[in-house]
Amino acid sequence: MAAAKPTKILSVKDQIADQLRSDIISGDLAPNTKLNEQELAKRFGLSRGPIRDVILQLTKEGLLISKNNCGASVNSILEPKLQKLMINLRQNIEVYAIENLKQNPLTDDDVAQLESI
Repeated sequence: MAAAKPTKILSVKDQIADQLRSDIISGDLAPNTKLNEQELAKRFGLSRGPIRDVILQLTKEGLLISKNNCGASVNSILEPKLQKLMINLRQNIEVYAIENLKQNPLTDDDVAQLESI
């Protein structure tokens, strides 16, 4: 009998990020929808601090656009030509990264440093 796979436990912030990510991808949060930190904090039963962290994370992923003193809103969907270009670029970057890792495997120190980020 094979050993059971360990269950990955997600932090509350990761769970909220997953939910908002899902809301954006499914269209429940339409492009250009402005996000209200207070409403999100109330929805998820948290203070605004973790919500800000999630908004920052989703902004880095490109799902949200954040502007100083204007808050964050859902990013617009790229037109099909640009989506195809972005997918190709991302694939090329990821293949390059994997090939580089094959030639130069990560050390324990590398992994520790990545985990600290």
